[in-house]
Amino acid sequence: MSNLRQLILDTKPVPGIDQETPTVRQALKAAGLNPDTCDVFLLENEGDEGKKVPLDHILDLRKVGEMPGKPVRLRCVPNDRNAG
Repeated sequence: MSNLRQLILDTKPVPGIDQETPTVRQALKAAGLNPDTCDVFLLENEGDEGKKVPLDHILDLRKVGEMPGKPVRLRCVPNDRNAG
């Protein structure tokens, strides 16, 4: 896994991701969450509001570009899809 950037969901590393390009759905499942119960935001930096991304959004965990060691950060916000 040393050739992949770390994936952080909320404040915790997501275990078990060994793909270079997992989807947001796969990341949530690896973190033990039901993808249908939250809205997901991709953050540029820790503490950002982030940009809402769909569950089929592909995350690039390859160590390339200007900041190859920078983690990929996601934030999960519970939604109301299953309410009532």
